[in-house]
Amino acid sequence: MPELTALTFENNIIEDQSAVCALFSNLKTFDKLESLNIRGNNFSKQVFSALCEGIDGKKELRTVDLGENELDDTSIKNLSQALKQHVRLHMLFLDNNQITSRGASAIAECLKGKQDLRVLNIDNNQIGTEGALKLAE
Repeated sequence: MPELTALTFENNIIEDQSAVCALFSNLKTFDKLESLNIRGNNFSKQVFSALCEGIDGKKELRTVDLGENELDDTSIKNLSQALKQHVRLHMLFLDNNQITSRGASAIAECLKGKQDLRVLNIDNNQIGTEGALKLAE
C-alpha cells in the first residue's frame, strides 16, 4: 500500500460521518503522514475524537490545519494531548473556532518544547487576555 504523506479533507458536507471516523482512525497506520488539512468541516465530537486517535504519536506530522471547524475547548484539549509528542510540528492552524482561554492554555501546554513551530494561527477565537498570556509564556 502506498505511504500517505498528506491528507486534505476540506469543506465537506457529510451526513453519515461513520466512514469519516474510520478514515481518521486509520491515519495511525500511516507513519509518514506530514500534512493534515481538515479545514471547514464542522464534524461531530465523535469524528474529531477519531482524528485525535489517528494522529496521536505521529512523529512526522508537521502541518495541521483545523481552522473553521467550530472546535471548542474540550476538542482542543484532546487535540493538544494528541499533538504533545509531535516535536517536529511546524504549522498549526486553529483559526475561526470556539477556543477560549481554557483551550488556549491547553495549546500553550502542548507547544512547550516545540522548537520547530513556525506558524500558530488562532485568529477569530475568544482566547481573551488570560489565554493570550498563557500562549506568550
